[in-house]
Amino acid sequence: MESIAFPSCLADVAHPVTKRMLGPKPFPPNVFFPVVLDGEIVQIPYRIYCSKFTLLRNVLAGGVAGTMALCLGSRHHDGYVRERCVKKLLELDDEWIVPYVIQLLGEYVMEIAQHIERALPALRAEHYAKFLSENEDYFAKTESRAISYWNVYYRYRIKYRQEVPAIRAIAALKRLRWLAPPIPPGR
Repeated sequence: MESIAFPSCLADVAHPVTKRMLGPKPFPPNVFFPVVLDGEIVQIPYRIYCSKFTLLRNVLAGGVAGTMALCLGSRHHDGYVRERCVKKLLELDDEWIVPYVIQLLGEYVMEIAQHIERALPALRAEHYAKFLSENEDYFAKTESRAISYWNVYYRYRIKYRQEVPAIRAIAALKRLRWLAPPIPPGR
């Protein structure tokens, strides 16, 4: 089974939220990255395009719908909006927000990675460990992107890549893998 943006168990809330925020055809084709959440493939949008006011109105709805709006806001085309949304997401512990947080470590905005790195000790480690065990290839690609962004944008300021917040956060997340239950064969 495959879902767009959120696990299928949240479809009753997800469809109205995405429609309110992004219109009747919310996601252009082929602009997703697939991840596995509890055995289900979920296609996360790479970027969304909506007004900040529409986003805020949906965040203020609160509850699961507000959390979904924050997740989608973390994919917003404006980096400042992504930063504000992830700061709020880091205060929550729903398992399905994890890919939205992890994806930001493989992007170029260092300030966002700094927020994630600082929040790591307070996050639900078992959610992140489980996600990493289900998405090893995706996580390796995220790490490669973080290294590439350091090389292109920050190498002149930060001599050693191990000093980059995203790379430090990724290293800390790798240490969580032992918390995840093993994935059964054939899954």
